[in-house]
Amino acid sequence: MRAIHVDANGTVSSCVLDGATLTTLMDGINERLGSDWYDVIGYTDGIDLLVDDEGATGQGGRTKQPFNPVLSTMVQQTGHPAILHGPGLFLGHDADGNPAGLTEQQVAHVMTGWAAASRYDLVTAADLLTH
Repeated sequence: MRAIHVDANGTVSSCVLDGATLTTLMDGINERLGSDWYDVIGYTDGIDLLVDDEGATGQGGRTKQPFNPVLSTMVQQTGHPAILHGPGLFLGHDADGNPAGLTEQQVAHVMTGWAAASRYDLVTAADLLTH
C-alpha cells in the first residue's frame, strides 16, 4: 500500500506498506511511527493520518516524541486544531473504512498540504492553541 511518511522534522517521503494481512499492515505502521499503538485522524475524505498514540506523553516507559509543527499545521489547515508529536503516516481508506493505498490524487492532495505547511515559520504548541 502506498503511503506518505512525514518524520518528526517535517521531512516527507513515500513508502510502501505490506497490506497482505491486517497484522502485517499494523506492524508496518507501528514500525514507521516508532510506536506500539497508533491513533487515526481523519485528514480529508478518503485520507487518514496515523500518529503515535503515546508520542506526546511518552507513556509505557517510552521516550516522548518531539512536537511536529508540520503535521500539526497540516491538520490545522483542515480546520481542526491539533498538537501532534513525532512522525505521521498518511494512508487512504475505502468506502467501508478499510485501509487502502493512496491514489495519485490523494498523494497530490497530501503533498499540497505538506508544501503549504512547510512554508510557514515553525510554530510552537502555544501558537496553535491561540488560533
